Amino acid sequence: MLWGLALGLLSCKQRAEQALHQAEAFWVAGDYGKALVHYEEALGALPEDSMRTSENCELRSRILKGTADIYYLHANNPSRAANLYAQLIRHCPHAVLAQNARILLAEIQHSHFADLPGAIASLSKVKSQSNEQAEVVALRIASLYFEGKDYPQAALESKTLAHSNSPMAKDALLLHAQALSMSKETLSEATHAFSELVQRFPDSALAPLALFELGKLASMEGNEELAIHWWALSLKNHPNPQVVQMAIAAARERLATKTPDGIGNPERAFDRDTIKDTPQLPPLSAPSGKKPPPVAPHTSAPNTASPKELGP
Repeated sequence: MLWGLALGLLSCKQRAEQALHQAEAFWVAGDYGKALVHYEEALGALPEDSMRTSENCELRSRILKGTADIYYLHANNPSRAANLYAQLIRHCPHAVLAQNARILLAEIQHSHFADLPGAIASLSKVKSQSNEQAEVVALRIASLYFEGKDYPQAALESKTLAHSNSPMAKDALLLHAQALSMSKETLSEATHAFSELVQRFPDSALAPLALFELGKLASMEGNEELAIHWWALSLKNHPNPQVVQMAIAAARERLATKTPDGIGNPERAFDRDTIKDTPQLPPLSAPSGKKPPPVAPHTSAPNTASPKELGP
């Protein structure tokens, strides 16, 4: 009886392998409809009991991943894809394909089901098990916390990457600073973080965004002249110069109405592009064992594509 059961399982595995090979061939040929038929055939040919060995788990994960990818990328069925990705993760949590399945499942949870906690949970498993994708995933987790308005957690999740030497450090630093700026208790830390971005990455497309945010923080503190200074520096390379110009105009109007000797004096009220004492960015905190870098001049950043800024 046991021998017959073993032969039956072997036969099922062979049918599953054959159907998988046919599905992958149709996938390569771009015939996703036929590929899906054979993926489903392979999925049905492999019994759940055959998942006990790592070899069979590898086969099952290939079938599940391929089927889910077609449903998600080509059949416009994210619900079915999410179910298959979840099966792969549940049955083969340590398979190589499980890591990518978690990322795609998180994308579906976020984009199609508005499930931020679920997406964060899926990505957190990738973060803990995959060093290669850890930085990308860490930034994505921080951005999801920010989207969910959990700003303290967003600041915490982005902090390590923000102060690293990673190519993604500037993006993480902007997100870190923006998260800090959302709380009155951490506004001074936000100012320092935006200043650090400008000093460390003066030629980045993110530098004018950081300068604009420095202006917003200065305006919040009632220092309109300082705000205009930062906004004027950001104006040339900001992706939305009209927003900057509106902020400057509004600040000048506020100055004109609240400054006694500016009332009725257009020259005093509106000539604010420069101020007598040019403010300096605060010094960077030195990493342990290293001297702080010098304050960088305010060079112009290239007018390239940049992430969405928060606006005034």
